[in-house]
Amino acid sequence: MDVSARAMLDLGVILFSSLIGAAIFERMKLPPVIGMILAGIALSPFTPGFVVESKQEITLFAQLGGVLLMFVLGLQFEYNHVKQLGPNGFFIAGVASVATFAAGAGAGWLLGMGFAELLIVGALFVSTSTTMALRLMQETGIERLKNAKLMQAAIVIDDLYGFIVLGLISGYIGIQSASVAGALISSALMLAAIVFIFFLGGKITPAVFEFLEEKLPSNALTLGTAFCLVMVYVMMWFNVSPFIGAFLAGTILTSSIRHRDVLRSVMPVRNLFASVFFASVGLLLDPGLLLVAAGTIVALSAAAIISKWAAASACLIKFGSDFRDSLRLGLMTCPRGEVLLIIAQNVVLAGVVQPVFLSIATGIVLFSAFTPPLVLALLDGKGSTQERRHIAQ
Repeated sequence: MDVSARAMLDLGVILFSSLIGAAIFERMKLPPVIGMILAGIALSPFTPGFVVESKQEITLFAQLGGVLLMFVLGLQFEYNHVKQLGPNGFFIAGVASVATFAAGAGAGWLLGMGFAELLIVGALFVSTSTTMALRLMQETGIERLKNAKLMQAAIVIDDLYGFIVLGLISGYIGIQSASVAGALISSALMLAAIVFIFFLGGKITPAVFEFLEEKLPSNALTLGTAFCLVMVYVMMWFNVSPFIGAFLAGTILTSSIRHRDVLRSVMPVRNLFASVFFASVGLLLDPGLLLVAAGTIVALSAAAIISKWAAASACLIKFGSDFRDSLRLGLMTCPRGEVLLIIAQNVVLAGVVQPVFLSIATGIVLFSAFTPPLVLALLDGKGSTQERRHIAQ
């Protein structure tokens, strides 16, 4: 069979399988991302049945999916709106991120990992899944509690800190050196470039974008995607992860009054290619490695959840929430998702760590997705469940 024809078949099977997997988990009130990953595992060479053969082509589509995922996250990170809530959201996210990074690096050290692996495990811990967390807050009625808006802002800001950590890792990967000092210097230069591009782009791009949109109406999708891909290229030229470029592109465009048009038009395309990205994670996973690494996954997941939960809850108590509400709101920082998987896939494909790290990352996503609803039920108890329903009304 012609290579391009096989790639079309593989892509079609991946899209359909991801749709079915996502629908099943959506119906079970669980993150659809898990269903997409499991669909990828079912199509991998590690399981019987249909096997995806067009790895190079699918990797390209998957990378585009990851780029669009981060572009949309950037478009949803409205800095001016977050800034209105004051510095407290940045403080909560910062304290929680430092605590979880330290917990991840400490856990990696106890497991005998090297310097690169310590950085990566710490980075895997940092970013909360915005989609899962905000959805859980809405479904449980927690979004009506005192300081819930502050917690929502902190969850969104988490992504920003997650990408700062990804920038540090990119510096280490770029120089491929065991020198701690060299990695830090390279990372600092890259972060300086990112900050410069962010502020320069924030001053120039919105005006240019609005001018082009006025001259070329109804082309928000094309213009926004083109800008995103150019930013991806610029970041890759600086030897920085392309996903940072995509996130920066979205964040910069939030300064434009037309950025919501871009967000609305790019969402269907994001959803299409994001399913390929999550399925591609499953394609790389050997289910046997999940079983082999089960103990490590449980230990790291517990460290990730407890460290972030404790840090966020302590900050909320400082800002006036009572102990019980602080625990409930702090629990919303526990789910891990898109950014964690992107970091894991990035470093595995770069050959920095062994493929087992992708299994560990996926295990953390699964563990952290199931844990918050269960812990919340234990915290609330039967009596307070009625109270939560009253709050939701």
